[in-house]
Amino acid sequence: MKNAWLLYITYLFVFGCLPLSRAYTVEPLNITLSPNGTRVAVPTSDCIFVHDANTGEALSQFTATFPGEMPPPQVLTFSADASLLASGHGNRIYVSETATGKALALFDEHPDSITAIAFSPDGKTLASAGSDWTVRLWEISTGKYIWSLIGHPGAVNAIAFSPDGKTLASAGSVLRLWDANTGELRHAPDKDLGSINRLCFSPDGKILATGGGWDFTVHLWAVKTGTVLESLKSHTGDIRDIAFSLDGHTLAIASADKTLTLWDVNTRRLRSRFPAYVDKAKMLRTKERRKTYDVSAVQFSPDAKHLRIASRAGTLHFYDVQIGQYTPTYVELTNSED
Repeated sequence: MKNAWLLYITYLFVFGCLPLSRAYTVEPLNITLSPNGTRVAVPTSDCIFVHDANTGEALSQFTATFPGEMPPPQVLTFSADASLLASGHGNRIYVSETATGKALALFDEHPDSITAIAFSPDGKTLASAGSDWTVRLWEISTGKYIWSLIGHPGAVNAIAFSPDGKTLASAGSVLRLWDANTGELRHAPDKDLGSINRLCFSPDGKILATGGGWDFTVHLWAVKTGTVLESLKSHTGDIRDIAFSLDGHTLAIASADKTLTLWDVNTRRLRSRFPAYVDKAKMLRTKERRKTYDVSAVQFSPDAKHLRIASRAGTLHFYDVQIGQYTPTYVELTNSED
C-alpha cells in the first residue's frame, strides 16, 4: 500500500506541475541555497521551484494535485551535492530528485510537525526533527527508520551533520552533539541559548557555528569538547543564516537587522559589514519593499570569492567578498511583474 502511495506521489510530482515558464502566482516563502552553491529552491504556497544559482534559470518544480493537499513546506534542505531536495510539509517529508522533481521517498511517521531536516554528507541518511523534542534518522533508499535521538528539553529547531558524517548536531534552546553512527550523546552543554535556528559546521568539522536565540549572537563551539570558543556579537536582529567559506577562514552571518557581516574565523574578528538590499530599481518595483531586506539564506561560492544571498523578494544576490567593499548584483528568480 505504501509503495502504491509513493508511486502516486511520484506521478503527481513529475506530471502534476505547472509549466516551468509560468510566473509565480504567490509571494515566495523562505528560499534555500544548496551547500555547494549551485542550486536554489523557492517554495511557494502551491509549488517548489528549483533554479540554477548562477543564472536564475528554472530547472524543475513539483507540487501536489490539488491546492491545499500539500501544505507549504516549513523546511527545505539540499543534499551536499544538490542532487536531492528534502521538504517538510506538516508531519510528512518528501525526498525528490532536484533535476526532475521526481519523488524518491516519503516519510510520514512523525507524530507532530517537522521543524528541521538534514542530509548526511553521502546522501544516504536523512535526519529529521519535530516539535515532539525528538530527532529521527532514516535510510533514504529503503525508507527504513533507523533510530531516535532523545535528549532535548523542548522543540528541536535545527540539525546538521558534520562534513565527515560522524557527528550530528541538534539544537533548540540547548545544543546536543551526537555520534551519528551509534546514536550516543557525546556532549550536552548546559548553556541556555534561547532558540537556535541555524547550525553550520566548518569544512574541517572542528568548529560548529550556532545562530539564533534571544541575544542575536552566533556562538562558535569546539566540536571535540562541546565548549564555546567565542561569541560573535555584531547584530541587533534575529540571525537568519550562517555559512562558512569552503576554506574555513571566513564566516558569513545574515541578520534581520538588514545587514550581513563577515568574520575571520581564525582571529574571531569582524572583517566587514554591509547592508543587505537589492538595487534601487528593483526595490521600487517590489510591492512589499520590506521583503527586499529580508534575507532568507547565504552561501559562499566554491572559490570563496562571492557570497550568494537569497532574499524573500525573490532575488539571488552575488557579492564580491572583499574587506570593506562589495559590488551587489542579482538575478530575479521569479517572472512576476511586481
